[in-house]
Amino acid sequence: MTFKRQLLILMLIVFSLLIVSVFMIQFQTTRNYLKQQQTTELNNAVTAVGMTLAPYLAKDDMVSANTVLRAMFDNSVYHSVSLQRLDNGKTLTQSYSTVVQGVPSWFVDMINIAPIKSSSIITSGWLQLARLTVISSPIQAYQQLWQASTQILIYFIGIFIFLFLTLYLLLKAIFKPLELIRDQAILITKNQFSEPMPLPQTSDLAYLVTAFNQMTEQLKSHFQQQAKDAEKLRVRAYQDPVSGLANRDYLLTQLDAWLDAKMDGGVMLLKVHSIEALYKKNNYQQAEIDVKRLASRLLAIAPSDSVIGRLSQSEFMLIVDHADANELMGLGKLMLNIADDLQPNPLMSEKYQAVVGIVAENQNQSRTQILAQLDNAAVDAESNLNLPLSISESVNLENTFGKQQWKGLVLEAIANKQFKFKTQHAVDSNGHTLYEELFAYIQQGSNIYNARQFLHSVESMDIGAQLDMYLIDLAFERVRLNPTTYPVALNITQSSINNIGFIRWLASKLSANQDLQHSIVFELPESSFIKSLDNVSALCDVIHQQNYRFGIDRFGHQFSAMGYLSEFHPDYVKLDFAYTSSIIDENKCDALTSIIQATKNLNIVSIATRIETVEQQQKLAVLNINGFQGYVVDKLKSSEKV
Repeated sequence: MTFKRQLLILMLIVFSLLIVSVFMIQFQTTRNYLKQQQTTELNNAVTAVGMTLAPYLAKDDMVSANTVLRAMFDNSVYHSVSLQRLDNGKTLTQSYSTVVQGVPSWFVDMINIAPIKSSSIITSGWLQLARLTVISSPIQAYQQLWQASTQILIYFIGIFIFLFLTLYLLLKAIFKPLELIRDQAILITKNQFSEPMPLPQTSDLAYLVTAFNQMTEQLKSHFQQQAKDAEKLRVRAYQDPVSGLANRDYLLTQLDAWLDAKMDGGVMLLKVHSIEALYKKNNYQQAEIDVKRLASRLLAIAPSDSVIGRLSQSEFMLIVDHADANELMGLGKLMLNIADDLQPNPLMSEKYQAVVGIVAENQNQSRTQILAQLDNAAVDAESNLNLPLSISESVNLENTFGKQQWKGLVLEAIANKQFKFKTQHAVDSNGHTLYEELFAYIQQGSNIYNARQFLHSVESMDIGAQLDMYLIDLAFERVRLNPTTYPVALNITQSSINNIGFIRWLASKLSANQDLQHSIVFELPESSFIKSLDNVSALCDVIHQQNYRFGIDRFGHQFSAMGYLSEFHPDYVKLDFAYTSSIIDENKCDALTSIIQATKNLNIVSIATRIETVEQQQKLAVLNINGFQGYVVDKLKSSEKV
C-alpha cells in the first residue's frame, strides 16, 4: 500500500470517527428532546382535559365525559386513556393503535422509546371526582427521530464524499513529486532513464527532486560513457579505422564461421587500382578520402546479413549468405561501377579501375583455399578488359532449387503441414535452461530441408510473413501441448518485420494468448534495428504492450552503435560469433568484456553462441557472459535426457 493511500485512509478514519461522534451526540440530543417534549405535552393534555371534565363529572354526565375524551385524545400521540370514577368505580377506557408507520422495524427495536404514563385526580372544589390516567404513544417520536436521523446521515454522507474527493485531490497534488520519484526509481532499477522531473512548489520535496535528478543524470552519463567505451574498444579490435568497415581479423573470423556453417552464397574480393596507386604515390590523404567514399557506398549496396570489410589497403571483401551466382555477379557489377566513380581523371582510357573476384557455393573448403580461389578469380578478372569480373563456381547439391521452386516447396509444406521443429538450448553458467530455440525444417518423406536452404528464397519471394504466421501458430500449439518451465524462442524474418499486416496479426495473436507471455520469446535480427528502425519499433511496441519478450540475434554483426539497446530493452542479445571465437588477443578480450558490461548495465542477458568445447565455455564464463548456446550445450542436454 502506498504512503498516499495510507495517509488518505488514516485521515478518512479520523474524520469518520468525528462524524460518527457528532452523529451520536446529535441523535441522543434529538431523542432526549423528543422524550421531554412528549412528557410536557402529556402533562399539559392531562391538566387541560381534567379541567374540561370536571363540570361533567360533577353532574355525573358520563356520556359527555366520554365525548370529551374522544375529542381530546383522538390521535397517534396517545396509547391509552383511562377515566375511573372514585365514588362508584366506573371506568371509561380508550386505546389507540401502536403500529409505527414509515419507520423500519429494526430502528424501532434498536431505539426502544418507552411510553410515558401520567395520572391526575379530577376535583370539584374539595370533592375528588375521578382519576384520569393517560399513557403516551412513542409513534410520533419514532417518526420524528427517524426523519431527523436520515436527514443528518444524508448530510454527513455528502460531507464525507466531498471531503474524500477534496483530500484525494489535495494528496494527489502534494504527492505527485513523490510519485514521480517512485516512477523514476523503478526505471532506474531497470537501468532506464527519463527526462528530469519538474521541481515541486514544496521546498522540502524540491531539494529531494533536485538531488534525485542529479543522481539520475550521473547514472545515465555513467552508463552512456560505458557504452561509448565499449564501442571504442570494439572499434579498436574489429573495425578498420579509415573505412569504418570490418578489419581483416573480423573478416577472417566471419569467413571461418561462414565456412563452418556451410552456408550457401559467396565471397567477393574487390581490388581498387586507383586507391592502390594513391598509396604507392604516398598520397595518403586522398587515398583515405577515396576509401571512406567507397566504404559508404559499399555499405549501401551490401545485403543486410552480409559482412563487408577492408582486407588490405586497396582490397575489400564481401561475404554474402543465401545468394546465387547471378545475384553475386550483379553485386560485382555494382561494386565495379562504384569503384569506377573514384577515378581522378574521367578522360582515362581504362573504363574500370578495379577488379572483382568471386567464389560462389561453399563446398567444405578451408579459409586458405577460399582466399587462394579469390586471388585466382581476381587475376582472371584482370584479363577481361570489358568487364573485369570473374566467378569461380562449384556445384552445391543442397541448393539446386531455384527461388520459384523453393517458394512452391514452402507453400506446399505449409498446406500439407510438413514443417517440424528441432531445438537447441541456451543455458546459464549453472547449466539451467534459459530458453529453447526452435529451428524449422521441412520433412517430405525421406527428404529434409533446413531453413537455411530456403529462407533466402522465402525472403526474396515475399512469403516470409506467411511462413512466420504459420510457424508462430505451430509454436504456440507446441507450447500448449508440451508446456515447459522455460520459454521457447522463435525467429522472425526480416520480411515479416517490414510487413504491417504481419505486425497487426501478431498483436491480435499475442492479445488472444496472454497466458503464454512467459512461454514464448521472439528473436529479431540485429540488421532490422539498423535498416528498418520504424518497422522494428512498431513490432517491439506490440511485443512489449502484450508483455511478451524478445531477443536480438547476431548482436554486433552490423558494427552499429549500441544505443538502440536502451531504447528497445530486449530480454537478451546473442553475441556475434566473431566476438567470442577468439579472446586470446587482449584488445578483443577487452572489447568483449566491455560489451558484456554494457548489456549487463541494462539488465540484458548476453549469450555466446557456437560454443564447441568446455574450455571455450569456461573462458567465456570468466568474462561474466550470462548464457551459452552450441554443441557443448546440446551434448549436455542430451546426456541429461538419457
